[in-house]
Amino acid sequence: MTDWVSWHRGYDDLESSLARRLVAVQHGIVRALEDLAPGPIRVLSLCAGDGRDLVPVVAGHARRSDVDAVLVEQDARLATGARQRISDDGLASQVAVRQGDAGDVAAFDDVISVGLLMLCGIFGNISDADIATTVHATPQLVAPGGFVIWTRGSFEPDRREQIRAWFRECGCDEISYEAEPNGYGVGVVQRPMSTTTPSEPPTGRLFTFTR
Repeated sequence: MTDWVSWHRGYDDLESSLARRLVAVQHGIVRALEDLAPGPIRVLSLCAGDGRDLVPVVAGHARRSDVDAVLVEQDARLATGARQRISDDGLASQVAVRQGDAGDVAAFDDVISVGLLMLCGIFGNISDADIATTVHATPQLVAPGGFVIWTRGSFEPDRREQIRAWFRECGCDEISYEAEPNGYGVGVVQRPMSTTTPSEPPTGRLFTFTR
């Protein structure tokens, strides 16, 4: 399996596609925080890594005090790094890290439904069937009017257009999509306010990492 701590070092190269992906994801977070209705904002980040995408944005945003976030990360070293980042930014009272398997709904079933769901660094590491399962579960994970931010690289087979289509199939509106032909893809979608929340939340497993 991938050494995800070493993988995160790719962010240090500011000319890399990974670093540019981070900027695009953070722009999506800002957009969501600014567009969500006044009041508390519940955020769930699956496979959150060391929290470098979400935590700095929340720390510097005018709606900082509205955010109540849960970051789920299985790697103990990355989870520790996320907790340190949260502490350094003075967010320990409102941003929590859970070390656990983000593919298992039991790790976060008490959190849903959320205003912002982050699915970053997942879709390139799971099967096509698991991508479809996760995308089609988003109406059960995200509140009406809520946002999803997702990422997927261009490597073959390039599934980015299929992922966009799956989000449309489950009723989400695409707010933005940024992609490099040979690099990152970042999508921001929104669940319409007019939709109703399914009566039963998802259970069991959404995805399993394959590498």
